[in-house]
Amino acid sequence: MLAALPHRDPTPLLRLRPELPRDLVAVVEKCLERDPGRRYPDAAALAADLDAFLRHQPVSARPLSPFGRRLRAWRRAPARPIAVVAVAATVLVAAIAWPILHRQQQQELMAEKLELYRRLPGVLAVEGWPDERVLSELRGEHQAAIEQLDAILALDPNDLPVRLWRACLYFDLGDRAAARRDLQAIAAQRDSAYFRALAARYAEADPAQQGALAVPVADLPEPRTAPELYVQGFHELRNRHVAGYAARADALLERAADDYLPARDLRLLSLASLAEQTRGAERRPLLNLLYDEAVALEEAYGVETARTQAMRGVALLMMQRYEESIPPLERSLELRPERHGPHQNLGVAYRRVGDLAAAERHLRAAMRLRSFAWNTRYTLALTLRDRGQLDAALELCEGLTRDGARGRIRAETIGSIHLARAVDSPDWQRRRELAALAAASYREALASRDSARGRRHLAIAEALTAESREQAFLAFARAIHDAPPDAYQLASLAFLMPRDGLPAEQAAWLAILLRRLAIEKAGDNEQLRERLEQEIEAGLATFR
Repeated sequence: MLAALPHRDPTPLLRLRPELPRDLVAVVEKCLERDPGRRYPDAAALAADLDAFLRHQPVSARPLSPFGRRLRAWRRAPARPIAVVAVAATVLVAAIAWPILHRQQQQELMAEKLELYRRLPGVLAVEGWPDERVLSELRGEHQAAIEQLDAILALDPNDLPVRLWRACLYFDLGDRAAARRDLQAIAAQRDSAYFRALAARYAEADPAQQGALAVPVADLPEPRTAPELYVQGFHELRNRHVAGYAARADALLERAADDYLPARDLRLLSLASLAEQTRGAERRPLLNLLYDEAVALEEAYGVETARTQAMRGVALLMMQRYEESIPPLERSLELRPERHGPHQNLGVAYRRVGDLAAAERHLRAAMRLRSFAWNTRYTLALTLRDRGQLDAALELCEGLTRDGARGRIRAETIGSIHLARAVDSPDWQRRRELAALAAASYREALASRDSARGRRHLAIAEALTAESREQAFLAFARAIHDAPPDAYQLASLAFLMPRDGLPAEQAAWLAILLRRLAIEKAGDNEQLRERLEQEIEAGLATFR
């Protein structure tokens, strides 16, 4: 046994003699320790333990446990236990670290996705009219957006809104096969009769139509879940050619907004469309809600997005808070450059605050992106008119449609340009010719819809067709005497005043107009108001 100890551990004693007392086994196995340092230090110590055993007292030696035997074997051959411990440690570290690393990886992916998302165009696949979205002029714009959507779907293939946007952009580009694949993928991810019917509707799209006009969505199964309500609301916005689209879209998106953040986000567009169609006292609450929801979404995302900033600007612009609307619109362009909507709205805002150079710069950028946009051409024409570039403004107006309400606005704008040219003309005969053109345009506009402003402009134009400044002054004074003149009328009257003094008749008309202004300022002074009315009546009597 002693000769074998340097090479192997002895067989456990209890395996050979299981009936031996535990303390005696401990004494014997301590004598057989392979490491001399673990044996008794001398015979006296061994004798002491044997004596204690015989007297049935505790011995100093302790029996080896199974783990103790394993540990003793590992000390003899440490390579295996080190490997086992290393594997165990690796497993333990992996068990602790994997959830942390996985969570960190997911957070990084979400941050990357959010950064891509916040730079998406503020209005995507629903901007403008269905027949405009399929124009070849927008192909590059659509392709650029699709590339960004591809990057988001590479991070999150199950993102329904992003896949839906991509499907509709593909459809507007004429790639119906790609659009069908995306719609089928959406339907496959959800057990939904609504989504299956929608995918089938795209698969059966009218080959004779393009874009949203080819896919009727009015009679789909009733949407019930938040994602279904979102998709139906999105398609209502795509079908803006159908009356009542904004109200239907907003009702659907409002139902889904509390449970589905994309619906709350998309609702910004339905609120903006509703506000655009609403007049009077009902409009302001819609604009306040639009602005507040844009702010709330930025808090929910933790970042600004191109859409939230654009919609902030739109809300402020429609509230006529023009100067305040400029920073968010500029920020929207920083997040997503080369977008028509923010450039257009900045053109309006800068024109309203009097920075005509900035207005022209943004409107020309908007024209470069969408030369077919009526509102851009119209606003640029007004800006050029205001800057004195009258011929260029007139040329832009000639490209505007003559039909419907837009035709009336076109006629009014052309009238205003001819009138400005008449006022600027140093030659009275040329002034009369231009004023006649302005009057003809204003009559065309009034034939479509009567308005006090249109009649006022017509009166100014007709007055300028008189043979002399004196006659023009008299004609204009007569035209405006029935109602208190506004600032523009007074400015026009001052312009028409003869430079070398007023004849008696013109002075009398001026006195009548001044007395009318005095009545406006008289407030509750009934005595003064009555006297002024009598003086006006007396003055008018001299012309009857």
